[in-house]
Amino acid sequence: MKLLLLIDSEHSIIKESLDAALTSAVFGLEVSLLFTGSAIRHLEPTSSAHSAAHTANQQAANNEKPTDALQDLALYGIENVYVAQDALTQSDLDAEKLTIAVTPLDQQDVGTLLSQQATVLHF
Repeated sequence: MKLLLLIDSEHSIIKESLDAALTSAVFGLEVSLLFTGSAIRHLEPTSSAHSAAHTANQQAANNEKPTDALQDLALYGIENVYVAQDALTQSDLDAEKLTIAVTPLDQQDVGTLLSQQATVLHF
């Protein structure tokens, strides 16, 4: 079964969404991640001051960095990580410079990806 986790806000509960992805992969689901909107900030090598403060508060509660779980995706067989091209453009980011390998998708490709999934979880 194909499962897509759609993460669309910088303030998404990133640890919980990544935990859901990893757990689903352990149970044999074909998991893909799609980062849209300000959620791509989670993929930046360095965060803005506001994001850093927010992330530091979450990390203090979770005692784990989101980047740790992001680096573990391939170990769990999650190889399809996508970002919305319009979010990259709006944030003035380069897909090649993010913390993990991603595939940029235009709006049409995002629609195609969504239609191919059995289940979509929105965080």
